[in-house]
Amino acid sequence: MIGKTNSGIILGIINVSLPNSSTVTVSNGNLSFTASGASVSFKLPRAGTWTVSASSNGISETRNITVNPGAVVNVSMLTGLYLYNRGAYAFTRGWSRGEMSGYVTVSGNNNSISNGSVNLTGYRTLKAEVTGRLAPEFYATCQMRFEITDTAGNRLQYLSETKDRSAKDYSLTWTFDVSSINQYVKFRIATQGWSGGGDQSGWSAWINLYSIYLST
Repeated sequence: MIGKTNSGIILGIINVSLPNSSTVTVSNGNLSFTASGASVSFKLPRAGTWTVSASSNGISETRNITVNPGAVVNVSMLTGLYLYNRGAYAFTRGWSRGEMSGYVTVSGNNNSISNGSVNLTGYRTLKAEVTGRLAPEFYATCQMRFEITDTAGNRLQYLSETKDRSAKDYSLTWTFDVSSINQYVKFRIATQGWSGGGDQSGWSAWINLYSIYLST
């Protein structure tokens, strides 16, 4: 689709390609144009730096694109981006609990689920960067998990670390194949301990989430 500029003068063009039909807006000063589709084109009456914003299925991305006089700039958006990265969001902000400055954390027998949801249709890979500690001196077995759920909280996929001997610290990037998930999802981190106890149960396990990266 062509974004209308309402001007007969064309000093540059921005072509935007996206994995799904999206709403795209380009703006520069007092000029702003919008188009929708999986491939959109804007004929610009002004050269310079344009702010390009794309949104689709709960995900958004904004870039500044410099267009020189007479140039055609091709850009792909929403193809590889951090949904969450150390406190910065590309989807609805917030978690049900444990949001700190730059990460999300839970410990003991607890979990935290994202406030926002995103549609994974058209995407292939999701990566979650976590650190954590499993200390089964308080529980016979303990576990930390990252889960992909449906919007009702039902688990679709997960990866975890489980420990049943000495304490261990972890620094991991878990990779998911989400190519078969064609629906809106949320994300949940969780910790759990089994077959033991004591008044130190809150320290049996914890997990810190630093980033979620989504790509086509």
